[in-house]
Amino acid sequence: MNKFIPISLINLTPLQSDESVNSEIHIDDLEIINNIQESIGKSGRRNIIDILKFLIPNLLKQKILNISNPEIHLRISGDGRNVGRKIKQVMITFAILNNKNNLYYPENHHTIILYPGIEKYEILQVALEQLIIELRTLKEKGLKDHQGRE
Repeated sequence: MNKFIPISLINLTPLQSDESVNSEIHIDDLEIINNIQESIGKSGRRNIIDILKFLIPNLLKQKILNISNPEIHLRISGDGRNVGRKIKQVMITFAILNNKNNLYYPENHHTIILYPGIEKYEILQVALEQLIIELRTLKEKGLKDHQGRE
């Protein structure tokens, strides 16, 4: 999937100001510190439409999706988590509800947004803006796979 669906970056810097970033650092690996500092204020995201186009052929082969009833039910969820003592991340994922038997396996939850920081309305609004547009497009225009089928 990494080859076919690129990860793009969203700049959240003007909105994100977490005072705890400048507090005492408990990590002494310079590479990790530099990595964390470079990622502050940035969000990684993948296009949900591209992910669905990648997943659909396999779901059709497994008979999870039916061509005669081309409805896909999605569950979008997200949560913040602590990665370390001072490092927090927010992850937004989706799962295809049509795949009822395998819904709770982690490999069936696909990450669409990941950013370092806290769950804050203003940050989520910017991070989710493109996802909202993609979901609206799916609802209004539907989805065509790589073979042109809806």
